[in-house]
Amino acid sequence: MNAVRFALAGILVLGLTLVAQAGDKDKAKDKDDKKDAVKVVGTWEVEKGKGLPKGAKIQFTKDGKVVITATVEDKEHKIEGTYKLDGKTIKMTTKRGDKERTQDIKIKEASDKQLVLEGPKGETLTLKKVGATKKEKEKKDK
Repeated sequence: MNAVRFALAGILVLGLTLVAQAGDKDKAKDKDDKKDAVKVVGTWEVEKGKGLPKGAKIQFTKDGKVVITATVEDKEHKIEGTYKLDGKTIKMTTKRGDKERTQDIKIKEASDKQLVLEGPKGETLTLKKVGATKKEKEKKDK
């Protein structure tokens, strides 16, 4: 009888340990997602990929606005919209004329200098950070 109680106690402890570790992994994932979100804010320039021409700029603001600027055939085009981060997904809504378009764009990689995005059809876009953010400028001035 004592062996059964001991075995049940061991299983209970093991189960609680696994649940605690799963919670820690979720917290770590949320923390990583928040770091990626902070890294997205700023102005980015297209280096390579599909969807936008090389040299096009995407600006993500802290307040959830996005501005895409691209020059095609010597004519500048500007698209404005909003975005919201959901884990490693950017839910971007833009308006062209009377049509509103929402896309889910996955963050494949996010660092202080490079951002790699994957579009809804699997196309990738590699961007480099352009200029310093306000926070980076403040750190540099100190």
